[in-house]
Amino acid sequence: MNQYLNKYSSGENITVGSYNISILNYLSEGGFAHIYKVKINSITIPSSKHSKSNTNFNSSSHINPNLINSIACLKRVLVKDEEGLKQLQSEIDYMKLLSNSNCPYIVNYIDSQKYLINQSQSPSNPQCQFFVLMELCSKNSLLDLMNQRLVNRLTEFEILSILHDISLAITCMHHLTNPLIHRDIKIENVLINDQNIYKLCDFGSTCPVLRSPRNNREFQILKNDIYKQTTPQYRSPEMINLYKNIPINQKSDIWALGVFLYKLCFYTTPFENNLNPEFAIENSIYSIPTNSFSSDLINLIKAMLQLDPTSRPNIYQIVIKVCSLVNINVPDNVYDKEKRGPYDFDSLSYPISNNTQYNQSYEDNKPAAKAATNKPTANKPTANKSTANKPTANKSTANKSTTTIGPISTKLPASQKSFSLRK
Repeated sequence: MNQYLNKYSSGENITVGSYNISILNYLSEGGFAHIYKVKINSITIPSSKHSKSNTNFNSSSHINPNLINSIACLKRVLVKDEEGLKQLQSEIDYMKLLSNSNCPYIVNYIDSQKYLINQSQSPSNPQCQFFVLMELCSKNSLLDLMNQRLVNRLTEFEILSILHDISLAITCMHHLTNPLIHRDIKIENVLINDQNIYKLCDFGSTCPVLRSPRNNREFQILKNDIYKQTTPQYRSPEMINLYKNIPINQKSDIWALGVFLYKLCFYTTPFENNLNPEFAIENSIYSIPTNSFSSDLINLIKAMLQLDPTSRPNIYQIVIKVCSLVNINVPDNVYDKEKRGPYDFDSLSYPISNNTQYNQSYEDNKPAAKAATNKPTANKPTANKSTANKPTANKSTANKSTTTIGPISTKLPASQKSFSLRK
């Protein structure tokens, strides 16, 4: 991958912040990063002499002795310039902040450290390698799971279980005193731990709420930032058309969560089969394939993909709906921060004309969802890395016809019956 990042061998010892670790095995690579499975051996407190060396410690504020002898994940990243260094440091700062919230649905940050590769380099072009130590999600990714389930696709209960966990992760971000938006919610950014908990990861695009640009310079900065930091198929209408002067806020995450849910259900995103995907996103034009899912699940998609951001539910309204559907109590620390009351998802159930743009506003004063009392008894799926050849999906009525939302009907092509989700 790069001359500076030769793979570590099993048994090599490294110090990352306040932890001494040993390499167990190499897992994968991507971009300018290597991923390793490691064991935490002991805790070390950096001495002052390190301040003059080629190391720069970025230790977490809380050292956890309980992590000794535990298994973790090490991400080793080559940082090639000042811009990359600032972005990675920002991602680590957000990971620290979110780890302090103790949310069980976010990949837990442990510690980090920066090593300069060449001390003689110009400060304006500091090439270095960054080590990020975090929890290991041993059952791989949601993408791996879906690739294994191309024939026997995810059930409604499994989909709702995934949505439950990721919605609570997003709640943690949106309900901070200074809210954060993830900006890259997608199938690829969900991992699964050994307890079958789905965890949100990759906070490289995370930022505070973005106000509308006030001049042409701010407009271009925001446009370039969205282009670099977001995934095209998950961008919200307000990201596509910045001329509408709509702030990029929590409702953009809600849109992405709607695309995420659509893909869990139908193994494709709602706009990628349109001849002009940007136009389709900007006008919320998509189709719902014929399916056997409940109207409750489909209405969640419709609500999150509302064209008007103010008409989309907030994350609390999604959480209470999903909890009611899987019969789980809403966590005590999740509350109605915006005081909007429950969202009227049932109002989205009526048939939609093929020539009508769907943009139903919610009503604030509808009765609350029925309280849930028992936890689900069905088991969550496990995810093992697939080594089989690309399977062919069985013929399903889900691909035979469509219900159109918006003025254009976009039917899923026959080629969607056999494909792989891998990048």
